Amino acid sequence: MTAKNVNDLIQKHDLINADLGPGACEQCRPHGDPVKDVSDMVQEKARKMEWDEEQAPWVDCVEHDLDQRKRVGMLKYGESLRPFNGRNALIDAYQEALDLSLYLKQASYEGHNTEGMCTFALQMSVEIRRLIG
Repeated sequence: MTAKNVNDLIQKHDLINADLGPGACEQCRPHGDPVKDVSDMVQEKARKMEWDEEQAPWVDCVEHDLDQRKRVGMLKYGESLRPFNGRNALIDAYQEALDLSLYLKQASYEGHNTEGMCTFALQMSVEIRRLIG
């Protein structure tokens, strides 16, 4: 498959290009592994990572925010995000990475020091798109 212009891949926030595979447009509501919770796995990973002295005070805040996102998912879908839920996690991640790069560029233009993060978000977008194919 050849690379496509991002405008060819996105319409109204959803990927519509058939090259991304079945389910790219109409992904189902999550229902997955009843044992594993992705939010819990990410929080555990955050606790095990090494953080510099500027980042360390914010880890608890991020863990709290992850809990809040989990609650939103529970209200919206009736359960938290779980593996093997019928959705393509790479397509979801790709859409979110594209949005992240846009928001960080906006923040940079508005005077925040986010240009490096925008570059990182674009690099993530490219790598995720490569994995999708």
